[in-house]
Amino acid sequence: MKTLRITLLLFVTASIVFYLSSCKKTKTSTGALQVNVQDENSKPILLASVFLVPGGETQLTDTLGNASFSELDKNEIYTITVIKANYDTVTKSSILIIADQTTKTTVMLNNSVGDLLFKIFDEHAIPVSLATVTLNPGGLVQLSDLTGNALFSEIPKGGGYSVDVFKAGYDTAIQSGIQVKGGSVTEVTILLSTNPRLHVSDSILDFDSTKTQLPLILSNEGTGSFNWQLVSGSYVWLSVHPILGMVNESETDVLIAEVDRTKLKQGENEAVFYIDAYNAGLKKITVRAYFPKPVFDSTVIDYDGNIYKITRIGPQYWLDKNLLVTHSPSGSPVTSYYYNSNPDYLATYGRLYTWEVAMNGSIAQKAQGLCPDGWHVPSYSEFDQLISSLGGPAVAGGKLKEQGISHWETPNTGATNFSGFTALPGGDYWDDGTYHYLHERSFFWSSTSYVSSQSYIVYLHNNNAETVFFPVLNSDGFSVRCIKD
Repeated sequence: MKTLRITLLLFVTASIVFYLSSCKKTKTSTGALQVNVQDENSKPILLASVFLVPGGETQLTDTLGNASFSELDKNEIYTITVIKANYDTVTKSSILIIADQTTKTTVMLNNSVGDLLFKIFDEHAIPVSLATVTLNPGGLVQLSDLTGNALFSEIPKGGGYSVDVFKAGYDTAIQSGIQVKGGSVTEVTILLSTNPRLHVSDSILDFDSTKTQLPLILSNEGTGSFNWQLVSGSYVWLSVHPILGMVNESETDVLIAEVDRTKLKQGENEAVFYIDAYNAGLKKITVRAYFPKPVFDSTVIDYDGNIYKITRIGPQYWLDKNLLVTHSPSGSPVTSYYYNSNPDYLATYGRLYTWEVAMNGSIAQKAQGLCPDGWHVPSYSEFDQLISSLGGPAVAGGKLKEQGISHWETPNTGATNFSGFTALPGGDYWDDGTYHYLHERSFFWSSTSYVSSQSYIVYLHNNNAETVFFPVLNSDGFSVRCIKD
């Protein structure tokens, strides 16, 4: 019995020793690791990712920059890798764990990006705002603020950067070899120089369908002064003066561009010239002038079947060519003439009529005469209204005459046919049976009498752009151009 008690006591004692021995072994085989992550200025970095191997465990740093790992085997050698956006990645190896202790290690991360601040000034140390600052490589663009600053944030650190700074009125500045430091603001000062700078008031001078003169103002947006000259092609309808000059700071030169509308072709006319200010700039100027094409509204047929277009001139409507009819509106044959009785001239210049025939026996102003129904022989006052709408008697003839010298003798002064009237020089017939002035003069009967034997005609000449009224014998023969009732 005594022996049994001793045996039991020894067994219990051995069990206790074994248990205590096991507990001691478990407690002393693990330890912990605390990683503190800081930047180059010893400030803690929040939310850095800390990867631990072996094991593959990941922790994020807290507000103090700490990441903790527990129950790490003391027999392992650990490696940590720390990653944070905009910082260089750092790997730290050969970390030993001490049982029952927290091993502490510090990892320093260097910023991989920095800020780049450009300070833009002129040569008088005055900040330049709204300058366009372009950073390369990358083509990033910022505008300088009211203090002349342009800030580029989170730029990868290192060298090889260049910058272009542009603002109108200044020379463009280019600077290269710029270094960006990680985790800090790199400041770069750029100076812009203001040199003479040509500015023009308009790049397009539009004379539309009426203008004959427009100004062009040259000014200096920079400092100092510049010489300039006009560089132009040859345009018969355009002149610009003066053709050279000098513009000082805060001064202007005024050029006058003039268009000779009598030399425009129908439709759109365009010319180009340049203002060359040498180192102060070169400006292209486009000149546009419109010469209206005649407005034709439908057609009219006379008794013989001749077809006439209708052209609108101001508020009036006119036939576009001289009468060709050989019958009155009622169908009665009438006497008419054409130059030298040559049929080659008939279709082009029309027929010539005495006043009595043209009026079909009437003496009333605005009588229908030989005109188609709804039309009549124009009165003095209607011709006068036409002439006034075209600028007056000194220039209206040019706007009524056909352009060129296909039918008119040279020089056919001022002829533009601006109106679409297309007056042709059909000459006249005298009551002695002779013909005169083909290719030189146009004559048109009016329905207005001067005296019983004479009536007014309108007369155009190849040597000027005028329109002239004067009375002639009713027995002579002239062209008839009809106007709408």
